[in-house]
Amino acid sequence: KPVSDLSAVFVVLFAAFFLQDTLTRVQGFGITLAILPIVYISLIEYYDRELDVKHAAYLLIALVFEAAAVILDRIVLQTVNVFTYFYFIKLLLIIYFICTMYGFYSVRITKTYLKKQSLWIGILAFITTIGSYAYFFAIGDPNAHPGIVKVIIASSSIFITLIGGLYFKDRHVIFKGAM
Repeated sequence: KPVSDLSAVFVVLFAAFFLQDTLTRVQGFGITLAILPIVYISLIEYYDRELDVKHAAYLLIALVFEAAAVILDRIVLQTVNVFTYFYFIKLLLIIYFICTMYGFYSVRITKTYLKKQSLWIGILAFITTIGSYAYFFAIGDPNAHPGIVKVIIASSSIFITLIGGLYFKDRHVIFKGAM
């Protein structure tokens, strides 16, 4: 997870290039302070062989696409209502996921699957919905810098690292979380 939060770097670069956003020195310093621990944790994961070159390349591609999506979110949300955009995006994602699931994977949605997983899927859907609304409102604010919004969201990796690391008994979890 911490490696994926490096997309904040690309968001800042894309915002400067495509949206002509500028950063003050204080904002730049704050972004740097937020990104440095993420870079450090990512390097630890790479050197501990938790991340290989192939997956690092996939992550780099994902980082660029995620940053582009943040910039496109910002552009679209300047012309569309947040709720309309949210529901349209979620509808498209549902269609994409179902097509991908049935096209590339053997997992199917069955009654047994829904019986076992519906509670957890419902909880996850609720949490994701709240997070998505908050994100779209933040990125849609014309006064908010996309890079700063992304860095704040990326800081969630601290909590994810601590909670997930403790739950899955990850090595160096306290050290990573303290970073």
